Amino acid sequence: MFPPGFTRHDAMSLTPPNPKCYVCAPKPEVGLACNLKQLTLKDLTTAFKEGLNMQAPDATVEGKGLVVLSSEPGETDHNNDKTLEEIGLNDGCALLVDDFLQNYEVRVRLQQEDEEKSWRLVTDTDSPMPAPKEEEKAANGSNGSDPKPGPSTSRAREDSDSDMEIIEEDDDEPTVKPPKRRRTEMTDEIVNLC
Repeated sequence: MFPPGFTRHDAMSLTPPNPKCYVCAPKPEVGLACNLKQLTLKDLTTAFKEGLNMQAPDATVEGKGLVVLSSEPGETDHNNDKTLEEIGLNDGCALLVDDFLQNYEVRVRLQQEDEEKSWRLVTDTDSPMPAPKEEEKAANGSNGSDPKPGPSTSRAREDSDSDMEIIEEDDDEPTVKPPKRRRTEMTDEIVNLC
């Protein structure tokens, strides 16, 4: 039906991104409520991997560019047992966390909480989502018209080329490898970062 190198993509309306979602927002941001005196960098890595579903998180202090966590093996491992307070992170400090493997970046604002060694993500979407409006239901699930009586095979079928787009895949382009990241050196010096 389609020549080699062509794929079929049906035309459909896409839902616009939710500005309150920390994944699809233009500037994704989420809060991390934790006890800064007890949460270690190893626990922070776990929070990013489990809470934000990151695979290889890297974290830097916003505005300073100081590396707090690195996905490179051995680069920040010597700080794994230090608490966030010991390395100079305090309440309200903002971290830019990115996952190199998923090409995803999110801003994480630290919030002091007196719970013992636990963490939780705080987003604007913690409240229940409002029900969709009637207009949105029609736009998302149907063509906006009421169903007509009778079996679906008895209605005339409209064949239109405007519902289909053919995109040619170009396999001749060479794959581009991402640039290598350079190592930075860390010291054991305690500096107030925020």
